[in-house]
Amino acid sequence: MDDFLPDESFQNWGNYVDALKQTPGRFMDGVLARSIDNAELVEVNTRSHHEMKKTLSWWDLIWFGVGAVIDAGIFVLTGLKAKEYAGSSVML
Repeated sequence: MDDFLPDESFQNWGNYVDALKQTPGRFMDGVLARSIDNAELVEVNTRSHHEMKKTLSWWDLIWFGVGAVIDAGIFVLTGLKAKEYAGSSVML
């Protein structure tokens, strides 16, 4: 049973209720806490042992957006036609 419920807050009802009582305070701490982006990037870099580089240019991002719009249109039109003509046979 210890492997199934490794977290102490799930071991018994008392711990679970105590953890639930702490939830609003912990939530507000998380909402109100601000982190410095640069500090987070340095921390992530040291943990991953790889340098993170920006590889997408503005041109790549423009074409990514255009592709997303076109793909969304294709899926919507396909869904409408499938509803009109195929009905439940789409699942088959």
